[in-house]
Amino acid sequence: MFSLSLLGFPPFETKSYNETYEKIKKVSFVLPEYLSPEVKDLLKKILVYDRAKRLDLPGILAHPWIIKHNSSNNNNKS
Repeated sequence: MFSLSLLGFPPFETKSYNETYEKIKKVSFVLPEYLSPEVKDLLKKILVYDRAKRLDLPGILAHPWIIKHNSSNNNNKS
């Protein structure tokens, strides 16, 4: 859901169910050029097949892009 909200489309979706399933199995996706390097880094660390290598929730919350765009952090900077 997070990647969908950032990208505007599912990261693995293709025109056919079989192709989509293959992309999911291989974790094959392309990130649009318009995304910042920071958010690309976050998505690449979240969309990982191996659960042990995938960024966990504390890691996501500590990621520089999340910290930069956290509304509670931004509201406290006045």
